[in-house]
Amino acid sequence: MMSCAVDQDGLLWMWGYCPSFENKTNETSFSLTVLQAPQPMTCFQGFHVKKVACGNEHVLALVDDHLAGNHVCYAWGNNRYGQLGIGNCEAQVKPQLVAALNQETAGHLIGVSCGAYHSAVLMNSEMVQIPALSAVSKCWTFGMGENGQLGHGDSASSGTPKLVQGLPKDERIVEVSCGLFHTGVVSEGGAVWIWGMEKGLGLCPGLGPPGVGGGDYLLPVKVIGSDEFTASHGKILACGAGHTVLASVYNNESVLWAWGRGQNGLLGTGKSLDSVAPCKVCWPPCNYANLSIPGGGVGNDGHNSMPSDCSSETRSLQENSDRGFSEEMLAMAQKEICTLTAELSLMKRYYASLHAAVYGPSASNDASSTWEVLNDWDRRVAESSYEELVCLDDFYRQARGRIKDAMLQRKVKMYCEKFMHSIREEGFAMNENKDVL
Repeated sequence: MMSCAVDQDGLLWMWGYCPSFENKTNETSFSLTVLQAPQPMTCFQGFHVKKVACGNEHVLALVDDHLAGNHVCYAWGNNRYGQLGIGNCEAQVKPQLVAALNQETAGHLIGVSCGAYHSAVLMNSEMVQIPALSAVSKCWTFGMGENGQLGHGDSASSGTPKLVQGLPKDERIVEVSCGLFHTGVVSEGGAVWIWGMEKGLGLCPGLGPPGVGGGDYLLPVKVIGSDEFTASHGKILACGAGHTVLASVYNNESVLWAWGRGQNGLLGTGKSLDSVAPCKVCWPPCNYANLSIPGGGVGNDGHNSMPSDCSSETRSLQENSDRGFSEEMLAMAQKEICTLTAELSLMKRYYASLHAAVYGPSASNDASSTWEVLNDWDRRVAESSYEELVCLDDFYRQARGRIKDAMLQRKVKMYCEKFMHSIREEGFAMNENKDVL
């Protein structure tokens, strides 16, 4: 894992666990070295690096070609799955020109992104004089394709760049982003297309209703959401390990959308729930009043720090906006409390049903609801499919195995205590006999 950046002078900097350009034992062998602070890379000395992207162990860079007047693509690092796009699977110590992306018929390189073991490149076809090619949205992918992250319609890996099929042909692709095992793009019209692991959601196995399989998207699929999401104009896309975030514009306001795995609050919705559809990120955050906003806004002291020359109308609008935001957040909090209360009540009922199944019915007032849960459990088992019953049987077989292990440990402990007790009694009896003799 590594990080990289390009400064204003076009110099490439890298840090983390990076491919090593220097190997004292073998100049052609590939290795990784730890750079604990950003270090300048001299491999492109004299050239201007425009964009760079890094995967787990490989790097792609777009570099200015002064002679041709456009950008060229270089790749280096681990190449186990062909993620360098140079036509083989041999790791490269030094940057190698990706020849397939530097042909005149390919187009003008404008963007690059790397996943864990795959890569994606965007190309502008305006400079291409062949009509059949200029009408195609230019997104090329290569590397690991096991989960459909290449968008080629299959799960095969590719050591050379191939065009992603199924993208809109009547508008350009302006943004690309690779997650670990999924890929997404944004079209010029603001629509989002995504493909790869678990329906393009990344690492989200089992997401969705029980019994509904996920599956991988082998071809691009347009992301569909609420009316507000559909009306938004996507600008910037970022794919994470198992979630995706889109920065868009709606009614002249910036809006953040997120979907995928919500563990640990990844989606920023105020919850830790997964989402198969785009949901709005809580932005600005609830504690925005404690933030210092340069040039106005709300200061650290919590008081309005708008300029004194602001009109009363402007101040009134600001106060109404703040009040509306506070009321909205309060309503969200109350709704969340109601949801948690209902979930807690349900958990109590299931706990009571488990207690009743083991120890018998309780004499409390909740006994009827307890047996209702047990009856509901019996009904669910009767209506389950064969595959679901197999999973259920496997779960309880493992649970029973753990119970048997616990019982065995209890028995061993009990036998050991009895044995030690009997030894102590025999020793005491022998001492008494010696005293008598």
